[in-house]
Amino acid sequence: MPFRKLIFSQASGLIDLGAKRIVDVKDKLELPELLSAYNPEIDKADIDWTSNKTLYKSLFRANKSILINSVCFQIIASLFSFATPILIHNFISGLQQNDWSQNHVLVLMAYAIGFGLCGAGNGIAIQHYFFHTLNFFQVTTNIVNKKIFTHALKLSSRAKQKYQVGDIVNFMSSDTDALGDGAIVTIDLSNAVLLLTGCSALLFYYIGWSAIGAVAVMAILIPLTQRLAKKFVHMEEEMMAQRDNRMTLMTQILNSIRVVKYFSWEKSVQDEVTAVRNKEIGARFKLAKSEILWGLLYSSISTVVLFVALTIHYYRGQTIDLALVLTCISIFSLMEDHFGGLSRFISRLMNVFVSGRRITDFVKSETVDSFAPTAEPAELAGEHVVVKDLHFGYDIKTTLFNNLSFSLKQGESLAIIGAVGSGKSTILQLFLKEIAPTSGIVHLSNKHRKAYIPQEAYIVNSTLKENLFFGEDQDQAVLDRAINLSCLRADINLLPKGTETEIGEKGVNLSGGQKQRVSLARAVIANPDVILLDDPLSAVDPHTEKLLCDQLIFGEWKNKTRIMATHRISHLERFDKILFLIDGHYQMGTYQELLAKSTEFKKYLEIEKQNQKHEIEIQKSSQVSEVSTPQADGDGRMTVDEDREVGSVKADIYWDYIKALGGDSPRRNLFIALLFLGAVVHVSAPMMQRAWLTQMSGKVDALQLVLGYGAFGLFTMLLTFMNNYQWTYRGVSAGRLMHDKMLKSVLKSQIRFFDSTPIGRILQRFSRDIESVDIHLQWTFDNAIHSLFNVLSAFILIVVALPVSLVVLTPVFFVYYSIQNRYRRVAREVKRLDSTARSPRYAHFKETLQGLTVIRSFNSQEWFTKEFLQKLNFSTEMFYTHYMVNRWFSSRLPLIGATISMTTAMAVILASSKGWLTAGLAGLVTLYALEFWRHLNWGVRIFSDLESRMTSVERLGFYTNLPAEKDDVKVEDFKKSHPAWPNSGSLEFKNVFVKYADHLPNVLKGVSFVINSGARAGVVGRTGSGKSTLFQTVYRFVDYFKGEILIDGLAVNQVPLEILRQNLAVIPQDPSLFMGSLRSNIDRYSQKSDADVWAVLEKVGLKNFVQGLPGQLANHVTENGSNLSQGQRQLICLARALLMKVKIIFLDEATASVDLETDALIQNVIRTSLDGITLVTIAHRLSTLKDYDQIIELQNGQVVRSGAIRAVDLKD
Repeated sequence: MPFRKLIFSQASGLIDLGAKRIVDVKDKLELPELLSAYNPEIDKADIDWTSNKTLYKSLFRANKSILINSVCFQIIASLFSFATPILIHNFISGLQQNDWSQNHVLVLMAYAIGFGLCGAGNGIAIQHYFFHTLNFFQVTTNIVNKKIFTHALKLSSRAKQKYQVGDIVNFMSSDTDALGDGAIVTIDLSNAVLLLTGCSALLFYYIGWSAIGAVAVMAILIPLTQRLAKKFVHMEEEMMAQRDNRMTLMTQILNSIRVVKYFSWEKSVQDEVTAVRNKEIGARFKLAKSEILWGLLYSSISTVVLFVALTIHYYRGQTIDLALVLTCISIFSLMEDHFGGLSRFISRLMNVFVSGRRITDFVKSETVDSFAPTAEPAELAGEHVVVKDLHFGYDIKTTLFNNLSFSLKQGESLAIIGAVGSGKSTILQLFLKEIAPTSGIVHLSNKHRKAYIPQEAYIVNSTLKENLFFGEDQDQAVLDRAINLSCLRADINLLPKGTETEIGEKGVNLSGGQKQRVSLARAVIANPDVILLDDPLSAVDPHTEKLLCDQLIFGEWKNKTRIMATHRISHLERFDKILFLIDGHYQMGTYQELLAKSTEFKKYLEIEKQNQKHEIEIQKSSQVSEVSTPQADGDGRMTVDEDREVGSVKADIYWDYIKALGGDSPRRNLFIALLFLGAVVHVSAPMMQRAWLTQMSGKVDALQLVLGYGAFGLFTMLLTFMNNYQWTYRGVSAGRLMHDKMLKSVLKSQIRFFDSTPIGRILQRFSRDIESVDIHLQWTFDNAIHSLFNVLSAFILIVVALPVSLVVLTPVFFVYYSIQNRYRRVAREVKRLDSTARSPRYAHFKETLQGLTVIRSFNSQEWFTKEFLQKLNFSTEMFYTHYMVNRWFSSRLPLIGATISMTTAMAVILASSKGWLTAGLAGLVTLYALEFWRHLNWGVRIFSDLESRMTSVERLGFYTNLPAEKDDVKVEDFKKSHPAWPNSGSLEFKNVFVKYADHLPNVLKGVSFVINSGARAGVVGRTGSGKSTLFQTVYRFVDYFKGEILIDGLAVNQVPLEILRQNLAVIPQDPSLFMGSLRSNIDRYSQKSDADVWAVLEKVGLKNFVQGLPGQLANHVTENGSNLSQGQRQLICLARALLMKVKIIFLDEATASVDLETDALIQNVIRTSLDGITLVTIAHRLSTLKDYDQIIELQNGQVVRSGAIRAVDLKD
């Protein structure tokens, strides 16, 4: 191997660059093909996903060459380690002979050179071992991540309900990392056992049968280790389960952050997360205490065994001289390192198997492939769309379809209508093969391209153009046609960079109508043969609905097969067939046929006819509207770059963590002082132990020497336990404190933060960064302090005993300082880049999981996989750069350490020959000189790791200090001065101006109107006219910079946010539900009685439905309410709002996704149940406002008309 590769000079160019400027992403090292996410060998790897054990074995087989190299370098390192005690014995024995002839001195000098060679050889071999095990880590990460992603793309809805999004993201992050550690953990554990065996053999060589005690201890360890392994498995599983619960809850909270803020749930949500977090902390501390106790047992064995061995040696009448004592110390020093690490190695190995089991369980979960027939039935060959004798129900008690049969020819259109929960969306899911029928046939020819437009439009965090093409080949002419047909041209003209504008997560900077039209345009570009539409016009105004029907659904697509679930009946006559679903049975026919034979159909239509009497279509403005949703910046970007500091980690960050270690109690400084005092004493005790042996050898009786060593050993064990327990306890407390502060800050942050920050990025802080602080940082901090004191004590001992060594040590330390300074400049930056490179992978994966049905319907799996691999590969490149920089430094350090060991040994020879050193002191100095490079090497590694880990504290600190929503008025003071506010619920806008950011244009421009107490007011206007911004401004999600908004005569910015929002209620356009019981989704924090909940369910027409559920109010609602229809979710949100009994309620297109009967029910609720409550409804259709007192029309952010509904002059 060339010398440059031996010391990892591949990274030298980057190190040199770091001396000139701060390194950035573009400076990353070139990734070897072996580690690339695009490596074709990944797909060829024969991985057995049957169980955690088969996965473990097959990953090892797939990485056979890497493992062989790793084992070889570990063996080389171990041989150098074994050689050191032998050299020490010969060197000390040579010094004791007091023979200074030339030949003897040359022999001693050869031993001194041997010390240097062993140190350098061991150090460099270990770095190559780390290099290869890290390669194993990355190849394993690529294999497992790719498998998880490709399996997730096929995940059935039933399996997705079993595994929440947060859990699946954990499989890709923490669990994959644990599997990647499989090689280093296995080899380290095996090497520890081999080294212990070898050390035992060395003991037998030097002290004969006196070493039998070591063998006895090894025999005792075997059953103890098995018991320990089982205990660690249980505790690891418990901790991971609690971590999954917390991350699932955090995912739900962040997905529904607007609901949390609408209802002022921040404090309650914080308490809920804290309760789950406390369980996680409890499980973590239980595991940590076990690790401490077992670690103490293993590490103390070296002291106990040496004491026993020397005692047996004494009673056997054998000689105990200085050379023997120092050799035994050297051997047991090796043993102690590996004994002490056994509990950690076993814990980590069990973590590998626990994570392996979780991943294999996931990849064996149900997929949609199991629903799809491998070949089309012969009797259906040539048929287009066929449903025959279909039976389906989600459980045994509920039957949605019974003997449902119909067929469609190429180019026919079918409308599916019916009440909320009647199964309209379910039929589309059956056609998409997302679910399987109980019995019967649902046939849609595989030869035909499909497109699916869901109720809730699926938008990814990318440019508008990428959202439209969705992986298809980009053709500008096709794009222009799709934009025109979907009525998006005017909207796109408003965007800062047109179709190149970045769309935020979940389409946050698009209105509901715009998102639906993006979905329609996407389907136009895909040019499918069959289009499945699930109420795609619910969020658009009547004018746009007519245009879309004329020029797209019954225009461009007139020769394509269209199956559309809908609540809108304005264009029902234009469909070739209508499927009318009624309470478990159905009616099928043309519009005229159903009208002639079905009284239920006539009744269904009658409601809409009543609406049409009042329907007045809103005038289409000649001006272009401005977007009233959160806007992208002028460069077209919505998502902000992830925060990243540059330069060294600031001292304030270290101090923040030290303060967190002290907790938030008044005795913080005392706790911190005890931590550092414990660390000093912990390092001093072993030095006193060794000093006793070396300095008192020959001065006291051998038995006294051994007994004194034993006493010091017990003292050291006690100090070790106290030190480790205290650091662990304070470390866990610090993690708890930092998590709680960050959670509080995130919940109080401005809504724009969530609009511009991908949820995956926020979750990364709550998962990986918190895990780093919880588990790794306190251990790293403790070891860094120990290492510092070990280096200082060894250095002081050498310099005091051998002042002449300064002649060599001074230039060596200058070289060392220069190297480590250059290294640290680059290391901290690449660690930060590595951390930020992980987030996009998880964010993309989370986003993919939320749109699986749409992705599969467009056959866009390849595009999403390509995007994922690009993000995975980028993360791999940054990780590779990070660990290559570490190897560059860590391979040079042993050369410096070897120089120190060798020159110190030479100085010892010189000083001993001159009589400047006693044999005991010479032995002690030699021992510490040999360990000096090890402490120095470990010290720099641990300090570098500490600085890298501190970037997690840095990242958590950034989220702990987010700009909070303005809330200057204290709740207590407000309640005293306004005890009865609000007493009526009047709402007034006075010349209000609003913009989303200082550099963006006004969204509301001088808006003024008055809504009297108890009045019902409708707000209408074209998509993007500023309707939704009105109530967002009342809620103070967006601050107005001019004018006033008054509730009961009091400006809303003079009311504490908690009181303001608790006295308002909103039923949003997109209903948000949490995973949990149905009751908890209506009354999340059990503030109302069951009777109140049932009463409100009866009002919204859900009482019978809920009574029919297996658990009634306790029935489980899955993540995002996916086991309920869109309309049912909307009604639950209505029930939630009614239960609050507030003075003002806002409805934001709340009836867009419900059927006509339910719409009528909601209007009846509004008429009969909201007496004395001010109601503000944002609507596209005036028919929903027929009983309202006034109407306000917005156009281009301005009020163009306001007054009584019949007096408003709106032209068709």
